[in-house]
Amino acid sequence: MRPGSRQGRCPSTLKKYEITLTTPRPESSDDLEQVFSRLIDSIDRRLVIAIDDIDRLAAAEVLEALATVRSLLLTGTQRAHPPVFLLSCDEDIVREAIVGVRPGLAHAPAVPPHTGKNPSKASERKATEEAAQEYLNKLFTVRLTLPAHHESDLRQYIQHLITEPTPHELIDRLGGISAVRDVLETLIHPGVRDPRHAIRLLNSFLTDYGLALRREQPDGNQTTWIAVGEVTGYPIALARLTVLRNDYRTLYDAIRRENELLTLLDDALLGTTRTLYDPLVAPYTVKPDTDDEAQALHNDDTPRLDTTSHPGLVYLRTTAAKARLRRPTHLVPLLTLGSTPASRALGSEGAAEVQRELLQRDSDALRDRLQAQGMRERVLQAAAEALQTARPGLDLDNTLAATVQALAQTPDLAQHLDHDTDTTGRALLSLTDRIASRRQEATTPVPAHHLAEILDLVPSAHLPSLYNTLGSPPPRDSVLTAEQDQPSFAWAQALMNLPSEEHARALRPALTRYFTALTHNGDREQLWAWIVSYDEATDVQRALWPAQAFRALMGMTARISENTPAADVRRIVEHAAGHHQWTRPLMLGAVTWLSTENDELRSHAMDLLLDRDIPADGWGEAMQQDAAFGSTVATELIQHAAVFLTDDDDADRAARTADQIHGWLRDLGDHTAPSGQQVSALVADAVAQSAHTSVQMADAAVRIVPDLLQDDAISCVSTMAGNLATVDPSDEPLSDALAQALITFMRVETDNSEAHKAADACLTVLTTSLADDDARGAFARRHLPAVATTPAGRQAGPSLVDQFLPRLGQHHIHLQADTFSALHVLMRDGDTRTARLGQIMQHLYGRMSTQPVPNVAFAAHYAADPIVNVQWLTWMAQHWAGIPDEERTLTMAAACRQDLPQSGLPPLLLQHLLATEDTEAWHVAAHLWDKIGTEEQTSLLASARGRCSQLADRANEASQDVLVIALGKACTEETLLPFLALIATHPQASQAIATYLDDAISGRDWDETLAVRTACGCPDPTPLWDVLIRAVHNDQTSIQRASSLIAGLLTTSPGTAPASLAGDLAPVLRTATADSATAIGQAVRPARHVANALRTSLHGHTKTAAEKERTAAFKHAAGIR
Repeated sequence: MRPGSRQGRCPSTLKKYEITLTTPRPESSDDLEQVFSRLIDSIDRRLVIAIDDIDRLAAAEVLEALATVRSLLLTGTQRAHPPVFLLSCDEDIVREAIVGVRPGLAHAPAVPPHTGKNPSKASERKATEEAAQEYLNKLFTVRLTLPAHHESDLRQYIQHLITEPTPHELIDRLGGISAVRDVLETLIHPGVRDPRHAIRLLNSFLTDYGLALRREQPDGNQTTWIAVGEVTGYPIALARLTVLRNDYRTLYDAIRRENELLTLLDDALLGTTRTLYDPLVAPYTVKPDTDDEAQALHNDDTPRLDTTSHPGLVYLRTTAAKARLRRPTHLVPLLTLGSTPASRALGSEGAAEVQRELLQRDSDALRDRLQAQGMRERVLQAAAEALQTARPGLDLDNTLAATVQALAQTPDLAQHLDHDTDTTGRALLSLTDRIASRRQEATTPVPAHHLAEILDLVPSAHLPSLYNTLGSPPPRDSVLTAEQDQPSFAWAQALMNLPSEEHARALRPALTRYFTALTHNGDREQLWAWIVSYDEATDVQRALWPAQAFRALMGMTARISENTPAADVRRIVEHAAGHHQWTRPLMLGAVTWLSTENDELRSHAMDLLLDRDIPADGWGEAMQQDAAFGSTVATELIQHAAVFLTDDDDADRAARTADQIHGWLRDLGDHTAPSGQQVSALVADAVAQSAHTSVQMADAAVRIVPDLLQDDAISCVSTMAGNLATVDPSDEPLSDALAQALITFMRVETDNSEAHKAADACLTVLTTSLADDDARGAFARRHLPAVATTPAGRQAGPSLVDQFLPRLGQHHIHLQADTFSALHVLMRDGDTRTARLGQIMQHLYGRMSTQPVPNVAFAAHYAADPIVNVQWLTWMAQHWAGIPDEERTLTMAAACRQDLPQSGLPPLLLQHLLATEDTEAWHVAAHLWDKIGTEEQTSLLASARGRCSQLADRANEASQDVLVIALGKACTEETLLPFLALIATHPQASQAIATYLDDAISGRDWDETLAVRTACGCPDPTPLWDVLIRAVHNDQTSIQRASSLIAGLLTTSPGTAPASLAGDLAPVLRTATADSATAIGQAVRPARHVANALRTSLHGHTKTAAEKERTAAFKHAAGIR
């Protein structure tokens, strides 16, 4: 207390009783009671003890204080002047403190005995509160409740404090008492509970106002902290912030972070709907209640401010209208009571944080802020202002670098530039405009790759300058060891991923120059860096790789001598084929690989070129410096591939190379290669030099030679023929493949004399030692069939036969089978056969004692030729058992000869016909007909099976007896039907069939299936019906057999049945057994009228049991009810 103050004065009644004690302070309650008792006794008046702020003690201390008061009260109760205790407190707080401590007086509630349940927590709480209230009722005999402080009273009280006894200087500063009342109305809001609260708000306001007033004044030569009037000119705004800071701290902190929030909330509270959708306001709104009928009626889904969860909004709503009349330009000075031009420009604590982050080069923080779509405009504005106010030097360098990097890492920013009305887009353009303008002031250049990544965000006016900056790669940084960390590497990647085609066109030349330099100068580290870059890229990024980049990979790989990553580069090139489309740069890379001496690279190059289609321009001019006029990259590829073909020791790989060359040969054969030769000549030389090195290459030569230009093909096969002479003939796969290549050339029909000479050279090497029993002779005879089909081979046929004649003349020497085969090959040509077959047969005539069977087997091939006389045919019959089936079939040609019966061959030829399945042997069967006996003729007819159509004419000449016998021999389904078709036109065929079946019905060997098919095959069944009618009048067996044939005829030829059929069968039916009646019923079932007539004939014949059984069997079999 201040000396002399009103509060410091003591009542005069107590002054004369002041006691100074020198004894220690009483520690126990007994000591205190004794002291209090003596005090009461020493005063002759009632003692009033006032105790304040008891409700500010801790809960335990509140109960202890009340217990002490109660103890002292009891001590003075029996005195003449009992003391009075006056306690000023909040009764609710005191009672809650008693409940919390739970003294013994707060007993538990009683439990009804009939329930047996434990009391709930709510009931225990209620009982405790009732006990605490009872305790207070006993302690306080009189209660006086002070009335609540009214808002206007508190304002009057505060106004009184600043006007009495002397007016506060604030009144003059604000311009009079009216302005002061406006401030007090803002400070003393409905939430102010008591004078103490009001005084706290007033003191806080006066402190801030006074400090602001002082800071607005200049201090010597120092710049003022705040511009004059920047705070003191807005007392209402300062008062509102004072209330928010003291009473609504959460809302105040939010406004401190984002100063614009206060203006937005004021506008929303005053009815501006648009601001309710602002992201800053969103946390303070709630969606409309869908159960509200009024809102549902008006279909209103506008958010509303949540004043329940945020009571500070109620205060703002109360003061919003007044604050709107005079808003400060910047809120920062009123919040901090200090500001700089930068802080005023930034306008909020959040914006100031943006500035601090940029100054610290924290691009990640700015990038994270930009992820919130609703806050982008403010963040971009803050970054723009931070960039504008950054001081040249480190601050500007850091701010520029961090801003550009953050923008580059936020790719969806460009969407805001699609619409002119997008305010975020305008803020973005403003920021990038300042970036472009201030980057020239930077002491450290902005990383080029980040600049490239924001080209789409920069105003078009700055693009030429940026293109110029990005037109060359940044210099290498010697401090950085990893290639991926080099600025030029990042620059190239950024240019490859340019989002806009416009930028790509402008900067593509720079990127091409960079990769061209890598192609010629890149090292292993750079190569691996780009390989890893491709592997780690997304599909979208890979699609943006220029073709020159792949050429650079191939060029760098070609310069590495050991451990080349060729397989990785090839994999990348193949994977990206859909993007680079095998354009010229890729083909130049293939040329680079093919022009090395590294077989692995050359092999990879050929694999890459597999199935590549050559464009019309051949991928442009050849890369070779001294290339011949008209040569292209395509012909240059073939030129290097041809060299690789001759160098490659891997047979399979060389064959693949040859096939690839062959694929291009058809289109480029007459084109000029860089060396000046035609492509066809290059390929011919390469094939000629390599064809004899492996079977695979020889096979490739077979495919390539026909597509060479004629002169080149002549040169190629001439060389190959010479090489074939050096090949070991025992190496059959290789020698056979080379022979096939030469024969392929020999088959070409041409008038070119040089081609004829080359063909003759091929013929010579292919037929050397043709008749010798060695490997060379076997080789020649093995290929003779193919050689003989060529023009040169046919022309040389007689001379080739002549090679065999000396050997044929040596009768004591056994000839190999392939010798006879070779002669057969030569005899296929008619001219050669005419000229030499006679000589051959003469020599063989003399050899019959040495090799009879091979000789006659040879003669069998020419059995129809008159040169093979009857003696030879006789020898064939004599040695028939040793002649192979193939030659036996060839011998069938002798069936046309009239002198055949003199040889004894006809029965043997028939025997072969009946045994063979060779259809070709049956072609001359008709010629054998008149050279064999009747019995043999029946066998010939029965076994023909349609294999000789001319036999039908011979069958028509046969007698009925021959046909009947032949029918008996055609006893299988396979032979019967073809035989019936063969004799169908014979005039006696029907009678022969009737005769045959008449004998069969009564014979032992009955085959019902074949008999029915024979009957159905009868051209005219009339004679057959006669046979069947007679047969049913015989025994029961004949009835059943004939009935099956009747059924067949009625099914296939119902119109041929005689009209008297029912009458002919009726007597038989009336005496038939049940089984025979069944057979007759089944027979007539197809003819309903016959069946009904027979049923009628049975009337009167159903008396006995046997008759009834017969009738029932017939009707059931005939299908009659």
